[in-house]
Amino acid sequence: MTGIIAWLLIVGFGCFNNSMDVEPIPRKVNHPLSGFDKVLRTAGPLIPFAVVVPRMAVPHTACGGERIAWQGVASTLLLYLGLTVFRIALYLIANSVAPKIMADHLVLGSSIYGILFSEAVTLAKYLEDLSIAKVDKLETFIHRGIRVSSRALLGISLVLIVTVSGDMYYTVRYFHTVYETIVGVAIGMLLFILPCAMWVHIGKEWNSSRKPPSQSKNI
Repeated sequence: MTGIIAWLLIVGFGCFNNSMDVEPIPRKVNHPLSGFDKVLRTAGPLIPFAVVVPRMAVPHTACGGERIAWQGVASTLLLYLGLTVFRIALYLIANSVAPKIMADHLVLGSSIYGILFSEAVTLAKYLEDLSIAKVDKLETFIHRGIRVSSRALLGISLVLIVTVSGDMYYTVRYFHTVYETIVGVAIGMLLFILPCAMWVHIGKEWNSSRKPPSQSKNI
């Protein structure tokens, strides 16, 4: 819910400062995130996988043999790949049928934001579970390495979330009308952000159901 509210506030603030409906301006506008925006336009769908792929490699078993369950690796990867392919297909269809019907860049941002935020929540929960897992003294080094790598991935995901959010603010403010933004945010919310939020919720429920009663009380 926090991620959804934050996304709506970012888009709403961009709409509040929107200048496209008042006076159309040239499409080439330099803003603090123009460089990142170029990367987003060319390799945007791949950005979340900079966190997803390394996270998939993090062991799902804490030291001492105690399993830390989360969403299945294969099913999570299939979901993210499915959303990415669907976003590309949606862009191709919309661009050929009605290119001005929505802010496609905002839809792209929604798909990236949804995946990154779900990864951040998953990593935060994983670190919480890892901190209360039983650890054998001989495996402390491995345990520490897993924790450090997970924290690094969490930090990267948060930086990317903030950067993508900032770029979407400038996109809404300078490059799309309020109507295009409303359509884009509605499509992005329904097709990308909400499914990712539901997936995280399902994962949390699944995790809780697999934990012993004594461990569930500490979560």
